[in-house]
Amino acid sequence: MPKRLSSDERPAVRLDQRAARTLPGPPPGRADVVHWDRELPPFGLRVYASGKRVWLLRYRVARRQRFATLGSTSELTAAEARERARRMLAEVRLGRDPKLEVEVRKLEARDTVAMLARDYLEIAAKRQRPRSLAETERFLARYAAPLHPLPVARVTRAHVARLLAEIARRGPITATRARAALHAMWVWAVRQGRAEANPVAGTEPPAKTPIRERVLTLEEIGAIWRATTDPWPFYRIVRLLLLTGARRGEVAGMRGRELAWLEDPDRATWTLPGARTKNKRPRVLPLSGPAREIVLAALADRGGDPDRPLFGDGRDGFSGFARAKEALDRRVAETRARDAGLAPEALERGDLARFALSPWRVHDLRRTVATHLAELGIAPHVVAHLLGHADPATPRITATVYVHAQHRDALRRTLEAWARTVLAAAGEEAGEAAVPAFPGRAT
Repeated sequence: MPKRLSSDERPAVRLDQRAARTLPGPPPGRADVVHWDRELPPFGLRVYASGKRVWLLRYRVARRQRFATLGSTSELTAAEARERARRMLAEVRLGRDPKLEVEVRKLEARDTVAMLARDYLEIAAKRQRPRSLAETERFLARYAAPLHPLPVARVTRAHVARLLAEIARRGPITATRARAALHAMWVWAVRQGRAEANPVAGTEPPAKTPIRERVLTLEEIGAIWRATTDPWPFYRIVRLLLLTGARRGEVAGMRGRELAWLEDPDRATWTLPGARTKNKRPRVLPLSGPAREIVLAALADRGGDPDRPLFGDGRDGFSGFARAKEALDRRVAETRARDAGLAPEALERGDLARFALSPWRVHDLRRTVATHLAELGIAPHVVAHLLGHADPATPRITATVYVHAQHRDALRRTLEAWARTVLAAAGEEAGEAAVPAFPGRAT
């Protein structure tokens, strides 16, 4: 292998375009030769045995000699290379190491926003619920795509602000949520040492997410109950949401192994594991008579399998809430029209629309339950425990360790009374359900 030399004894020459083309290469047996400039001695031209020609800069940092490649003769003219060499020498005089900074930039370029988003989503998949994860992935993979090619360390607040302004054209709420996802990702990046600062911090949120205040009336609750008579999983979920005040994901992912004492109407419970609650704390909810009937019917449909979701066939239970909610809205409008003595099938779409409920979301049922319980005089700490919220007046250790037994009876009385209220609003009375065989549960 030819011996590589870093310098040459040839006399300095004026490095210009003609010299870049005509200066000779190394003699036989050598890998390269360097021609130094007469006017700017640290500036040189390295010619390889292969014929490749690159501009070179020689400098010292802390008494250590360094060589930096400025670029090839096909990329830079002699004048451009000479000017770049002068600028780098000026940086050296200020105590900086241009070559080291180039190497740092190369390392930074390897860690792009696309890679950061990929790594963060892997972490988020272990922490977020499926629906939240899907939203986070949509914001980081789709909406933040213009940032993907940029090195993480080079993203500025201006980059983020321009991106948010562009997203805000589609909708200010969307931009606000995209900002929240970006902020969380960069907080994680800073903690992992992949960024020195969070460029999202300091940007102005495009809009404040409006606080929802929709609470359904008892008449509306009754209409929904009457419209959900069919044993469709979504209808059963809606009824359980009305009866328990739980989150829709908690009910949608319910499994038989979370249910106990179903054979005893006075002891039936649903235990939510911490892995499925928002605050990561387990929660035990007594099941009222109507709620017990619903889960018993669902269990019977599933053959009593304790590990299979009661509703839906996906890994996390029922999915497709948007379309199911649209179907329910139509069914509620038809039910209210029928209650008014009209045949829904004889009504035009516009006429039927006047029987629809005011716009509402499935999550509004949770607020509805909490509001009506408060109006019924239920103690705030009981409602808080029912919803899985922390009670400000209860010390954390008390809330997490001792509060379950303390509130169990109060919760059962509360949910039984609330179930009677719901059924009364629907014009029904509670009945007794047959208990199917359910292996592996307490009796």
